[in-house]
Amino acid sequence: MTQPVDTLPASPGDEKWLGGRKWTGLAAVIILGVLLVAAGGVLFSDNGSGQRPQPATGPTATVHVKPGSAQDQSLPASAPANVTWTLWEGIGLPVSADAGPANVQGSVASRYSHSPTGALMAASQLAVRVVLAPDSDWKRTVETGTVPGPGRTAWVKDREPLVGKFVGVEPGQAAQLAGFQFTGYSPDLAVITLVNGDVTRGYRASTVTLAWRGGDWRVQQGPDGLTSTNVHPIPDLSGFIPWSGVS
Repeated sequence: MTQPVDTLPASPGDEKWLGGRKWTGLAAVIILGVLLVAAGGVLFSDNGSGQRPQPATGPTATVHVKPGSAQDQSLPASAPANVTWTLWEGIGLPVSADAGPANVQGSVASRYSHSPTGALMAASQLAVRVVLAPDSDWKRTVETGTVPGPGRTAWVKDREPLVGKFVGVEPGQAAQLAGFQFTGYSPDLAVITLVNGDVTRGYRASTVTLAWRGGDWRVQQGPDGLTSTNVHPIPDLSGFIPWSGVS
């Protein structure tokens, strides 16, 4: 059962682990998360099965929803409908015709519906974009997609020295989204667990916390700046709603 967000237990702490991005020096310690899952030192590879998203060819601007319009406030009991998937930095990202993001410009994706499904879209998009945004876009992505505070400050401090070391994600190494579960939800705060991986190579779950600020959902980063916290392996998708555009 979903708990009210104001009664949720504290996270056991952020677990960091290297995800395989090609950084050098300090970056190998800092750029961590659930985006590129490592198991026994071997990165997962996409085996090419399942629905393939369309590659992103460059900055786009698309309007899918009208901000402030009436939205379904029930928690999703199945994978959201009317969703397409776009491949960005090697990760399949969902776009809902009903819940957003309504605007996509380069690495920045914004304007999500004020609803549980909007929060889910934001979690799936922003947890990836804030971490993997390239040098040309990372500051704008952080300013648009995160809540001001110690977490953002920590990420900016760690990210700035890495300018010039960003070389992107190697093809096929991304652990794709596999499922989700709402841990808590209110109109002002959403706590969502996302799962990346697959049945053959294993799964990892992580928590993304979002706050409704300035008329949009934004990631509430952990104190160290990471967008995903409480990262841990799970045996299967039991208790989660399967949801993926790439398998």
